[in-house]
Amino acid sequence: MFTNLLPKIVLDASGYRRTENSPIFIGQHHSTFLGKGSEWERGPKMRHFDDVDLFLALTDADADLFRTVVKARCGSVPNIAPPMDRSRSRPAPHVVALARYEHEKRLDLMIEAFAAATRHAYQDWQLHLYGEGSLRSQLEEQIRRLKVEDRVRLMGRTDDVEEVLGTASLHLMTSEFEGFPMSVLEASAMGLPTLAFDCSPGLRALVSDDSGVLVDPDDPAAFSIELERLIADGGLRARLGNGALAVAATFSGDAVVDRWFDHIKDCVRRRRDAGNPEMGTGAGS
Repeated sequence: MFTNLLPKIVLDASGYRRTENSPIFIGQHHSTFLGKGSEWERGPKMRHFDDVDLFLALTDADADLFRTVVKARCGSVPNIAPPMDRSRSRPAPHVVALARYEHEKRLDLMIEAFAAATRHAYQDWQLHLYGEGSLRSQLEEQIRRLKVEDRVRLMGRTDDVEEVLGTASLHLMTSEFEGFPMSVLEASAMGLPTLAFDCSPGLRALVSDDSGVLVDPDDPAAFSIELERLIADGGLRARLGNGALAVAATFSGDAVVDRWFDHIKDCVRRRRDAGNPEMGTGAGS
C-alpha cells in the first residue's frame, strides 16, 4: 500500500522488479485532485503509479479525474467516520472549527464572517478555533482589530474532539482545499451540521442541503449571511444535525472496510484471471 506517491518513486528507483508472486500494489491519494499542494502528483511523476493493481482516491469524482493521469485501474474509498459518544453532547451557543492556523485554512475569513454575523445580535455566541500553526499571532491581531476578543477565542490544540464538539452547536470550515475532511466526519458523527466553502468532491460527499450548507469559495459575504441564518435558527440546526448523523452512518467502519475488501478481492480476481503473468518493471525503473 502506497499512501502517497513518494514511496513508490523510491521503490522504483531501488531497482525492485515485480513477479507473479509479488504483493498486490495499491496506490492512494489522500487529498482532492484539484487541491493546491497536489499539483506535482498530477504531472509526469504519476507515471510511477501506472503499474499498480489499483489506484484509490477519496471520492468517485476524484477517481474520475485521476483516470486522466494514471493508467492503472482507479477507484475510491472514503475515510471512516469515527465512533463518537453523543452522550457527551452539551450544546452551547458555540461555533467551532478544528483546523491548523495556516493560510490554506483561511481562518481569517472565518473570523471576519463570524464578526459580521454577530455584530448587531447574537453577541452571546462564541467562535472557538482549535489548532496550532504559524499564523497564530496574525489571527490574534485580527481578533483585536475587529474588537471581538469576547467572542472569538484561539483555543490551541485539543486531544479531546468529542469534548470540543460536544459543547458546540455548529461546525465551520473555510479551507481553500480539502480531501475528505475528518473534522466534518467527526462533527457529523456528533450530530453537528457544517457550514463550509464548497472546495472539493469530498466535502460535497459529506455536506448537502440535508446535512449542512456549502457556499461558493469566492463569496465570503455569503458565508457570513449563511452563518447568521444558522445561528438564528435552532430548528434548522437540529434538522441539519440529524441529516449529518445519517451521512456519518454511511461512512461507518464496517461500511468502509467492506469497500476495502471488495477492492482487494477484485485485485486478486483480476490477477488470477490474467494467469498470474510476470509483472513488468515499475514505471521510472
